[in-house]
Amino acid sequence: ASLRALVASSLAVPAADIAARCSALLALRSALAAPRRLDPAKHADLSAAVEAAEAAVEQLEAAVAASLRELTEAAPTASADAAVRAAALGELRSAIADARRCGVIRSSALTSAVETAEAALAPLEEASLRALVASSLAVPAADIAARCSALLALRSALAAPRRLDPAKHADLSAAVEAAEAAVEQLEAAVAASLRELTEAAPTASADAAVRAAALGELRSAIADARRCGVIRSSALTSAVETAEAAL
Repeated sequence: ASLRALVASSLAVPAADIAARCSALLALRSALAAPRRLDPAKHADLSAAVEAAEAAVEQLEAAVAASLRELTEAAPTASADAAVRAAALGELRSAIADARRCGVIRSSALTSAVETAEAALAPLEEASLRALVASSLAVPAADIAARCSALLALRSALAAPRRLDPAKHADLSAAVEAAEAAVEQLEAAVAASLRELTEAAPTASADAAVRAAALGELRSAIADARRCGVIRSSALTSAVETAEAAL
């Protein structure tokens, strides 16, 4: 009775809701473990329910694969409008993650659908990453806060593309390398700006108004540089320590 109820609720999940279908699929696979331990020859009705649940598992796997293929076919090209591309990128990333959670190893249909979706995702990831690199490097060198924000955005944006196999997506792999180089460049630029600010700082015996202005600027720059993540960059760590000594 428990198994048949779960089958019914699983198959009632909306077809377009990949995440909910995957959750139902995982629940159904898990629920099959206990009934399989009982002798099917002694429990004919249970045996029939197990067969129905196994058929439902296959049906759900096929349904998730079909939904993922539909989403992939509807994905825009890399040359599409940036906002359209960003929306599709988020949706496709999420759907691929859900499908992987369903267990691609157990289903050839799901494996094939995920591979096709990743092939469509890769050029979108590449275009998004290259646009972010360009905008990040265009930030004025003296604006430490803006450079730090760009640096954090770039580090964050690198997480998703790194999940795709670089051997299968050469253009994306090149974009990831360019983004990693841009991260290093931004870290060095923030460190250099902070050093310049430190060198220009007045001495403790300077006029009180001059000292107060420098104090505020240096405090703010150090806080921004720390927000960039000094743990990740030895150049930033050194620049912050030097600035704090002057502060």
